[in-house]
Amino acid sequence: MKKLLFFIPLIALSIFLSTYFYYSSLVDEAEVKKELSIEDMKKELLASASQSVASNNLVLFEKIVKNLQNRTSLQNVNIKLKKYYFSDELLLKSVASIDESWNILEISIDAMQGTIAYMPDKRYEILTNDKNSAPANITIKFEVEKNSIIKEFLYIYETQKEIKTDKSTAELKSLSYEENDFTLTFEYGDISINKEDIADKTRSFLLNILFITISVFILFVLIYNYLIRPRFRKTIESLNEYIKNILDGRVIKEVSIPKEFSNEFGLLNQNILNLSKKNFSLSSELSISKDIIYQKEKTDELTGLPNKKSFENDIKYMFIANKNGFIIQLKIDKIGEFTNNHGPELVDSLIEEFSYLIKNFLDTNPKYDGTIYRFFGAEFAMIVYDVTSQEIEDMLIEIIEITKKLSYKYYFFENEIYYGATPFDNYGTIESILQSAKDTYESAIKEKSKHYYIADEKNQQELNQKLEQSVKEIISRRDFVLQYLYDTYDFSSSPQLLMQEVSALIVDSLTLECIPSRKFLSVAKKLGYIMDFDKALIEKVLSEIELGKFTHKICIALSTTSLSNQLFLSWLEEFLKTTPYRKNLIFVAPSYSVASNYDKFVSFCTFLRNNELEFMIKQYDISDLELQKLLKLSLSYLRLERAYCQDFKRDSSKQHIVKQILFFCDENGIKVLGDSLKNEQDYLAFEMLGFYGTSR
Repeated sequence: MKKLLFFIPLIALSIFLSTYFYYSSLVDEAEVKKELSIEDMKKELLASASQSVASNNLVLFEKIVKNLQNRTSLQNVNIKLKKYYFSDELLLKSVASIDESWNILEISIDAMQGTIAYMPDKRYEILTNDKNSAPANITIKFEVEKNSIIKEFLYIYETQKEIKTDKSTAELKSLSYEENDFTLTFEYGDISINKEDIADKTRSFLLNILFITISVFILFVLIYNYLIRPRFRKTIESLNEYIKNILDGRVIKEVSIPKEFSNEFGLLNQNILNLSKKNFSLSSELSISKDIIYQKEKTDELTGLPNKKSFENDIKYMFIANKNGFIIQLKIDKIGEFTNNHGPELVDSLIEEFSYLIKNFLDTNPKYDGTIYRFFGAEFAMIVYDVTSQEIEDMLIEIIEITKKLSYKYYFFENEIYYGATPFDNYGTIESILQSAKDTYESAIKEKSKHYYIADEKNQQELNQKLEQSVKEIISRRDFVLQYLYDTYDFSSSPQLLMQEVSALIVDSLTLECIPSRKFLSVAKKLGYIMDFDKALIEKVLSEIELGKFTHKICIALSTTSLSNQLFLSWLEEFLKTTPYRKNLIFVAPSYSVASNYDKFVSFCTFLRNNELEFMIKQYDISDLELQKLLKLSLSYLRLERAYCQDFKRDSSKQHIVKQILFFCDENGIKVLGDSLKNEQDYLAFEMLGFYGTSR
């Protein structure tokens, strides 16, 4: 009890400091509100007004204004439209029970309010009887028809909106802006610091914290004397016995507690120290083993070069970083014949020396920023960044000259190495880029004289221009259909479908060929149409869910441009409020994309969590994104990279990594999914480990 009394001065000091910092925070908050830039407020207000009028959405404008009123000295705001436009699409979207497949038969308004004129751009304009005193709301009556079913609805068209606030300010100022489509009037003033209000809040805070502190202190003393102290020694002895069993390699669920107590603190401290040393040793071994596994997974064992998986990862990051360069495929020809005639040991030596020559050339020539990869056998690839066709040709000529020396050392070797180079296509896929490099390699073999062939960049640019035009038209017309992939089932005796991932099936109207999704999204992002596509994708998915096509969850992958755009997120939040099927959606992203845009995804996941929406990382590779970083994302699901799931039972290194991921996810409430399980033994192993589900 005497020791407890020692804390009273500390408690008093804590109360004083907390009260002082609380008072300071109130003053600072008032000062910040007072000093907030008026110009920024005006710009944001005008920008939101223009956007809301253009989209016929004054509800969005009201929400933004209320946010500004909370953050700034903005007070009453009034917006009045000068021209009243609307479209069939606006009327159809105003009714949740119908969609765009319904046809509008008739549109009318009260003749006392005005008339409706049809515009050349397929919109309607309301012409009021009195332009100087238009009504605040105009009721539009419209009839729709589908399959001989006719329905009638009303739409309230707002011509002006007034947003008021009850803030108390001094020296009120008023501004008015006349734009082509609207008139904006608003008032603002300096927010005065109410010192009496701050003093009252501080006194109330002091009394509350004093009361809570005294109550907690008394409660703590009672609990300590009557509950904690009598059982304290029992707890220590129980813990000591448990630790000793761990050190001896035994794990027990219950520890007997004797009735009499002794001074066991010294032994407890020693055992904890020993346990810490042992745990440190095991952690060090685990870290070393993990590094070896990662290195083995991404490195070719014979040459030490990065392997095909490293090549694919670097290509992914070229897409993300929008890098330029050339992809080169190269191969030592007739390697099978060499192996049959001279044995694998000599051929391995040839491959090692060839690899060393090119790697050393790239390392010692700073003007070439590149990497060489070994795929398998005598097949290699290179990535060279930020170079022209001429620079690539000069580089290949130098490499061919360097590798000629291998013919002197290996008398059977006739420098049968060919190189095919293709410019990196930012609109392509890994498969299409590899195929293009393979085609140029085949061209090099046909020519033989130069030992290399470089694809024409101009031809690629012309194809991309045609592709850009097709993408614009597809998005503007929403001319795509949905397909659903990655059927994921649980592990029950009668597996139930848990989720699917949606993907757009896109056909070029000119060539009638399918445009790969990855290429289509790259073009849309470059052209600035990606948010329009993401909106259309979400609306189509929810429309099909509403029609009763699905009862399971649907995964949607958004672009990083959309998920980091505040206007898009505001639209998404408002749109999802109107549908009861929001719980059917899971937003998803691959782990390499999350790793490259980590801060953006942390912010997006906070938005999803605030709106009770779920997030999943797919193609998860622990080398892309370490486990601890998953905590900030608060994800609901994690789908493993396919390589972890295939031949799982035969690979101990995969088993070690997957169990580590599973343990972490179990501790943090994350459901783990498998991907493309083919082997029945792997399927049974995943079921036993407690996976939530898998695709087959």
